Amino acid sequence: MSDLSTVLKRLEAATQRLEEMVSGTRASAPSAPGASPASSAEAPAALPLSVIEFDALLDAHFRAFESKAQAVGGLVSDQVASLAAALKAQREFILLASKAKKPAQTDLPALLAPTQTHLEAVIKLRESSRSSPLFNHLSIVSEGIPALGWVAVEPTPVPYIGEMKDAAQFYSNRVIKEYRDKDKNHVEFAQLFTVLLTELQAYVKKFHTTGVAWNMKGGDAKSLAASAPAASSAPAPAGGAPPPPPPPSAAQLEKFGGAASAPAAASASLFSALNKEGLTSGLRKVDKSEMTHKNPELRATSVVAAAPSKPAAAAPKFGGAVASKAPPKCALEGSKWVVENYFNSAEPIVIENPELRHTVYIYNCQNSTIQVKGKVNAVTLDNCKKSGLLLESVVSTVDVVNCKSVQVQITGKAPTVAIDKTDGCQVYLSKESVANGAEVEVLTAMSSECNVLVDGEGEDGGFVERAVPEQIKNTVKAGKMESSIESDVWIIVHGKVYDVTNFLADHPGGKKVLLKVAGTDASKQFDQFHNAAVLDKFGPDLLKGSIGGAAEVPAPVAETAADAELVGTESGESFGDLVPFGDPYWYQDWGSPFYNQTHRKLRSYVRNFVEKEIMPFCHEWDEAKAVPKSLFKKAAQAGLLPCMVGSHWPTEYAPVPPPVGIKPEEFDAFHPLVVCDELCRTGSGGVAWGLVGGMGIGLPPIIHFGSPEMKARVVPQVLSGDKFICLAITEPYAGSDVANLKCEAKKTPDGKHFIVNGEKKWITNGVFADYFTVACRTGDEGMGGLSLLLIERTMPGVTTRQMNCSGVWASGTSYVTFEDVKVPVENLIGKENKGFKCIMYNFNNERMGIAMQATRFARVCYEDAMKYAHKRKTFGKLLIDHPVIRNKFAHMARKIEATHAWMEILLYQSQTMDPDLQMLKLGGPVALLKAQSTQTFEYCAREAAQIFGGLAYSRGGQAERVERLYREVRAYAIPGGSEEIMLELGIRQSLKVAEFMGSKM
Repeated sequence: MSDLSTVLKRLEAATQRLEEMVSGTRASAPSAPGASPASSAEAPAALPLSVIEFDALLDAHFRAFESKAQAVGGLVSDQVASLAAALKAQREFILLASKAKKPAQTDLPALLAPTQTHLEAVIKLRESSRSSPLFNHLSIVSEGIPALGWVAVEPTPVPYIGEMKDAAQFYSNRVIKEYRDKDKNHVEFAQLFTVLLTELQAYVKKFHTTGVAWNMKGGDAKSLAASAPAASSAPAPAGGAPPPPPPPSAAQLEKFGGAASAPAAASASLFSALNKEGLTSGLRKVDKSEMTHKNPELRATSVVAAAPSKPAAAAPKFGGAVASKAPPKCALEGSKWVVENYFNSAEPIVIENPELRHTVYIYNCQNSTIQVKGKVNAVTLDNCKKSGLLLESVVSTVDVVNCKSVQVQITGKAPTVAIDKTDGCQVYLSKESVANGAEVEVLTAMSSECNVLVDGEGEDGGFVERAVPEQIKNTVKAGKMESSIESDVWIIVHGKVYDVTNFLADHPGGKKVLLKVAGTDASKQFDQFHNAAVLDKFGPDLLKGSIGGAAEVPAPVAETAADAELVGTESGESFGDLVPFGDPYWYQDWGSPFYNQTHRKLRSYVRNFVEKEIMPFCHEWDEAKAVPKSLFKKAAQAGLLPCMVGSHWPTEYAPVPPPVGIKPEEFDAFHPLVVCDELCRTGSGGVAWGLVGGMGIGLPPIIHFGSPEMKARVVPQVLSGDKFICLAITEPYAGSDVANLKCEAKKTPDGKHFIVNGEKKWITNGVFADYFTVACRTGDEGMGGLSLLLIERTMPGVTTRQMNCSGVWASGTSYVTFEDVKVPVENLIGKENKGFKCIMYNFNNERMGIAMQATRFARVCYEDAMKYAHKRKTFGKLLIDHPVIRNKFAHMARKIEATHAWMEILLYQSQTMDPDLQMLKLGGPVALLKAQSTQTFEYCAREAAQIFGGLAYSRGGQAERVERLYREVRAYAIPGGSEEIMLELGIRQSLKVAEFMGSKM
């Protein structure tokens, strides 16, 4: 028995070593398809989460797809081998990005060359095999494989992958329809590729939302790529476990059961001994929490964790709690019945006497039957297996989502049954369901093995089964089922015909909305739910022609704003949509002494730029919380950035001359107003601030007070869009109370540097700024001890982090920390301890800019609400026909026009008044204007939201601009001086000026 114990100990040791080897192999991260083990430079602990998750994606989804490709065989298997190599190359690129700074644009093609080579091989194989019976299979991959190009797409890589997935879906549907009843491997091959791209989308959205996530503190990408070892020659992971001991010899086995010639007896004796109590007490079962393929974070360890000495909760995955099995529930929550977590229920789960307004949500049930006794609004069956649903009638829809092997029986009426991402669904319809001409629409997507059975169709009056193909709209009427392929969904809107087939999955209201109006004039429904801008964005790609006859070809879009035709540039011409008070008076052919033809040309020029380069992308950029860097270059080349730094054209530093032939000497204070006004038609303070917010307030102090060397070095870089600047005044301790700032700058003993320590908060553009115009305390307390310094991001000790605010998401608002930042004295802006004057001078400019933006945003709210009021009906008439609504518009209009007129008067003074006199006389009125404009903005945002109702409470849609601006009001009412401070300052300053001028009060 002692020999048996010895062998058992050796077996236990071997088992432990095998576990260590498996853990060590997996800890080096699952390799990309076809990859060798990671090199020692890629130690498990060093792998970033983005790479681990990418590896997990490949293990979970590409492996299954690759297996089906091999089952299909032939050219498909060869093509997927190239796809595997491309994914491997992409994995290496993601790993490189985690270690390196973002490379120059010119270096990117070389870094992407390995991926590109394999992509070309995939596509080339398809093109050279057009006569192959597997051409559709090859096309699935070659049409979808460009999705790997997301690494070169900014700032919207996720929608790009979606476009490639849609392109592949066309061929996937062909394969599925052709092989549905022939070979399941082909069907699953097509479905698994769609799943792979869907998971890639989710991965990119999680880790690379606006583009590849580079390491800002990493090394040079080109150098790191050149020094990286080839994957094929990578050594085995360091620290790997030694091989297990050899198995017991025949002589040893003889001792268990006698002769070595009787292996069966020996085995029986061995396992009999193993089963004896106590001999295997050291062995234990590995549960899911310890399986490395289910817990990627465990791959960074080399051994299996020891069992706890007493029951304990498993470690949470990535900070989340490990969920326990939830108890079953059947309860009414508000107006929704929730039925969930029923497994192997012996009795039906019954909902008795529900109300018509109730909905039913059934989730995570298995081998159970749910019965709804009564008519309800809607029913959803989600994530259920081998379960049945018996219901009487529904008002709207029965949805079956993410289910497997389920049955739905409807004894009454059900207008629509939608089946999505489901394998195996039987829908039983009673005679009553289709009685008296009633129809039942059955819609399917990404589902298989779905059938509809209608009572009374059979020869004996029983049920007859009819298969439901995927991506097809099926209508059961009068006991018959008619099918129409969703690849032919066309609608008419305002006399034009649009093919919306490929738009079904992207429609915000779901594809069922479009399917219900397919083949009809949907103008009325479109106008009810959408603005005309929706057609401007999506229409050109969907337009097929007009109902008047020949197909219409959309007019070509100008490449740049300079190429576009300028309209409304002559005196006497109106401009815009002519909504009363929707634009300033001079837009609608009212006379004004402030504007001439140069302003009208610039207005048309900027509108073309905004409509083409900004307006279609505002929602995406706002959601991504970033404006693409390419927009800065486009705005600079269009000459718009230099327009936003004051009332004089910066000839010496601007990269281009003024737009539309304006001479530098003709440039005045109203040209920046025109640019700002048109830019803010986007209805996004985040995009406006993201583009010009930091520059508009951070660069003027350098232009006006900086040294010649500083101006020559900094201003051209910013105006050309190559570098970014921001103004850093506000602190956690002081906002409008500028004189009490705490950020400290002390001179070094040699007098050559300032050492800066402190924090700044709510700094616009601080996330991506290269330069910071910083207010610091260099002297005593109060306004007499402040100075302005130019601090550069490259200086050690400068850190920034993005802040999550209620609005202006794309502005790059940040918290900035300075820790022992060493700043040369040459970076002093103006004179030491004289910074308060510079700050106050700049405040007039900042507050005027806020007033310009707030006034246009008030107009946007007014304009959108006015257009909506002309198409929305309540109580039998349009909103605009209700006196209470017209009263709201009247108050909005009077506030907007009064504010705009005051703004024009003050702008004219800033253009004609002596600069020193401006400092004395304009501070008070500009402060009051700032308060007036933001209060007008807030009023209009609120009233517009009331007119839109619930639409203004939802992001996106017709009230998108109003909803967004309502959130952004505080971003204008507080920065630059809160309304309370502005009102106090305005009166106090004006009284001082009056006293100075000799007023007799």
